[in-house]
Amino acid sequence: MAPKQIQFDHVFNGKTQYSVFTIEQDGQALRAFVPKTGKIETRRVKDGMKIADVIRQAGNPENIVSAKYGFENRALIEIVTKTATGYDYSYYTYQEGSFIKRLRIN
Repeated sequence: MAPKQIQFDHVFNGKTQYSVFTIEQDGQALRAFVPKTGKIETRRVKDGMKIADVIRQAGNPENIVSAKYGFENRALIEIVTKTATGYDYSYYTYQEGSFIKRLRIN
């Protein structure tokens, strides 16, 4: 594999700390979850977006209240944005490579 096909994404701190790498293979994204100790997990993902891209897709940066990542056992990104009537909570999972839930509180 050529080095340009492998990109470091982030270190997630949950119950277990692990680094995440995105690998481009045959035109598709593959994520490697590398823990400090233990077995490496790889998964094909739908979009292969980087954290910065996920946050950018959440909407107007001026409305973003917080962006957190690294929950429990999953590589999860939580983005909270202010709306005219309340807040939107968006969750994106790195394991699947997709938004999994959007919650609006008015």
